[in-house]
Amino acid sequence: MNGKRLIQIRKIKKITQNEIAQKLNISKSTYCTWEKGLYEPSIENLIKIAKILETPIDYILNQDENISEIETLYYPLSEENKEKVKAYIQGISDTTPKNNFNNIKNSFNNNGKINF
Repeated sequence: MNGKRLIQIRKIKKITQNEIAQKLNISKSTYCTWEKGLYEPSIENLIKIAKILETPIDYILNQDENISEIETLYYPLSEENKEKVKAYIQGISDTTPKNNFNNIKNSFNNNGKINF
């Protein structure tokens, strides 16, 4: 599991460690050990974390530290906003990859909302 990714998603979702621990019915210190990478949650708790954070389990489990900035911004979004991103990407007519990346990146603001 990728503890750094857990922290990142939790902060984007503006959820505290206490809130997640309460929803999981565990102590904050137990949850913190997962974020620090000292221990890993059970499969049951991993499923619950993914639901709480509205994020695919495979994204939480991915150990690749080189995950793209777009993925980092995309996965924590609500399903409604993910659909907006998909529609926006389909509508981009400029085929220059760097321009597309910048257009998509600039569509996000700091609190995980999309600006179109």
